[in-house]
Amino acid sequence: MRPAIVLATTIAVAALAGTAISLAQRPPAPRHPTIAASPDISAIPPTNQPAVAFGFSVAPDLQRHQLVLFGGVGDFSNTWLWDGAAWSRAQPAMSPPGRYGASAAFDPQIGAVLLFGGILQTGQTANDTWAWDGRTWQEVDTGRDGPGGGAASALAWDPSRSEMVLVAPSPGGGGGGQTWTWSGTRWVHDRAGVLGTRDTGILMAFDPVSNALIAEGCCASPTVGTLGGVPSTWRWDGSAWSVLATSVRPPDGSSLGLDPSLRRLVLCGCDLAGGLAPRMWVWDGRDWMPGPYPRLPLAPEAEVVDPADSQFLVLGAAIGGVDALTQTVQVWAIRGTAWLRLGTGLHSG
Repeated sequence: MRPAIVLATTIAVAALAGTAISLAQRPPAPRHPTIAASPDISAIPPTNQPAVAFGFSVAPDLQRHQLVLFGGVGDFSNTWLWDGAAWSRAQPAMSPPGRYGASAAFDPQIGAVLLFGGILQTGQTANDTWAWDGRTWQEVDTGRDGPGGGAASALAWDPSRSEMVLVAPSPGGGGGGQTWTWSGTRWVHDRAGVLGTRDTGILMAFDPVSNALIAEGCCASPTVGTLGGVPSTWRWDGSAWSVLATSVRPPDGSSLGLDPSLRRLVLCGCDLAGGLAPRMWVWDGRDWMPGPYPRLPLAPEAEVVDPADSQFLVLGAAIGGVDALTQTVQVWAIRGTAWLRLGTGLHSG
């Protein structure tokens, strides 16, 4: 899953005093502008929860029944743990260099959360891999001769084949991606697993209906009509991707995850460009349809199943984009026909 939330597009950010922050829906450039936390002392981040604008990575640690959140713009090198009710900041002996836009997923074979790639706080793209064992991070792959780096990757565990699958940006950008699998010690390139698409970002998750990984493209060039445009949904058969014929193409999504109560994948069409409100879409194994959810109370960055109680959560900020810089990460869950903000008792219908 993507970070945690997950970014589906490359983000170029410069946050030195007075500098504007923008999302750039284009392939990653060789180098990115240096990112620094805002020096504005009027908004002091809380110490008991992550204060991060966007680009954080989050994944469930199924062995220790916690969510693991790392990085993001404004909180680049911190690790946070969610126990089902509250956040706590971890104090690992070793951590990945600060970054945003990395992808993360739990690997049950090694009992650890894997973190891949992203864009470093210093501006360079990264293609290293780290593992969280519940106490600290360990670098398990330096990225040499490995997948392409940047903020446009997707990482997901495939239980039907007991392997971790990574879709990483194609060399030189231009959309699409290459497929890699984790051997336990390094990434192995599946040369037949090219995801040919004009999309500059990919979301990926395991679909229990078809018993296969599903990938959804994001942020392609505009096409005629808002729905039903260029096909953007694919299924993985263990060696290659096949495009699926769908009647609907949802708006660009920020996250893709499983809702255990529905046993269906849920895509958040949360690209708020143009003033569009976030909307949830459900995959029924063959097509996308509007999800049975009330209006979202926030701008979601990630969907994830809480390993503490197996409930479907959405994480994000009350306001997306630039205005989210000084906000904390909010955690919401469905209660009946309304969203409940966990840890505060606040709710929204």
